[in-house]
Amino acid sequence: MALVIILSVYCYSELTTDHFHKNGDRVYLFMGPNKNLYTPGILKEHIEMSVPGVKSTVRMSSTWDTPVFQVEDKEPITSDLLFVDEDFFKLFTYKVVGGNLETALKEPLSVVITKTLSERLFGREGAIDKTMKLNNGKELTVKAVIEEPSANSCISFSALTSIATRKIVQPEEGELTKWGTCNFHTFVLLKEGARPEETVKSISALFPKNTQKHSAETQLIPLKKIYFSHLSLYDDSNYLHCGDQKKVMILLMVAALVLMIALINFINISSSQWLEKIRQTGVMKVIGASHFAVLRHILGESFLLFLVSLFLAILLVGTTSDFINAYTGVHFNLRLLYSPTFLLVSISGIMILSALISLIPALRISSSKAVDNLKRTVEGLPENSILRGILVAVQFTIAITLISFTLLIQKQVNYGSSNLGFNQGNIIGIKLTPELDKKRRY
Repeated sequence: MALVIILSVYCYSELTTDHFHKNGDRVYLFMGPNKNLYTPGILKEHIEMSVPGVKSTVRMSSTWDTPVFQVEDKEPITSDLLFVDEDFFKLFTYKVVGGNLETALKEPLSVVITKTLSERLFGREGAIDKTMKLNNGKELTVKAVIEEPSANSCISFSALTSIATRKIVQPEEGELTKWGTCNFHTFVLLKEGARPEETVKSISALFPKNTQKHSAETQLIPLKKIYFSHLSLYDDSNYLHCGDQKKVMILLMVAALVLMIALINFINISSSQWLEKIRQTGVMKVIGASHFAVLRHILGESFLLFLVSLFLAILLVGTTSDFINAYTGVHFNLRLLYSPTFLLVSISGIMILSALISLIPALRISSSKAVDNLKRTVEGLPENSILRGILVAVQFTIAITLISFTLLIQKQVNYGSSNLGFNQGNIIGIKLTPELDKKRRY
């Protein structure tokens, strides 16, 4: 059951990626001509002037080099920094710890950081309105602190600052005025009722005529589908991440098969145990227990066994989560295990399963005569029964299927690793420098 919980929570986290954003249903990532996810900075102002279906536009880009933050004379900390437009929090929903997200990115050299980064830089002291150096140069002022999202997201960052700040700390000639300089990912928030098909055509018409021959390849990718979009596999940004939906579905099937093995084992064991305890039900009937009371007793005992197994499994998963994350690559939010929704669904599920698994033997034993129970003449499940043979055969079949799934997952992991190496520029030992990578993007 612990394994089923791990796989189920992981798959749930993957399949609900970016579902926590309030306006997530109207947020899209624009993919430009030639299936290029990098778009020119000048596109934003043209969209806002000429495309009526777009409510807000946000550009994103990362730093060329890994940023280093330092507070006063403390030890420098390597982290990440994302440049965005000031409407970022209109598109994406994050819980604020301190500060005002509506105005946090309006002024240049202002920064929004996560709670984890705040504690690393400033300790438990408040970080609002305090400054930190970026790469031993410009000072950024903390205007807001946010919580890391409890759910999975395709966008990851520790610090946010404005595009205006980018002009100061990372100036690039023509970056925001030329169509040929493509350094940004462009996200749009559509107005209520706006159609993505019509909007993407309007955006495509904004590009220079020499690129419009590829306008059929442009599209708006919904925020909730970016994580499992094959197009994102060709993107080498360090803040946009993608997953493998096929692998997730395989792991979900593995969880179901493991649960089936557990249920079959429970059927085999419980049927043998009830034959040993059948005299107990006979005594209960002799002293006046009704048919319903015996039925309730059997089903209740089965449910309690499932319930204890559930809480022991949750405890086991909670104590081994760090090991699981470090050595298996299966990352999930531990807070999901203790959420009321998860506990309610889990308890309801085991109640239904325990009742279905135990109902037939419970009806058989409760409806039998007390004399037969005392003499143990109620036939159970013989050792050589056809049903038991079928259950054992099903167990072996599931085991073989699990081995096949393991090999398939390993193949998917190897394929994904080879793609990752290619995307990062590691071709026959050659790694792109930031300068070469910048030219390649152009």
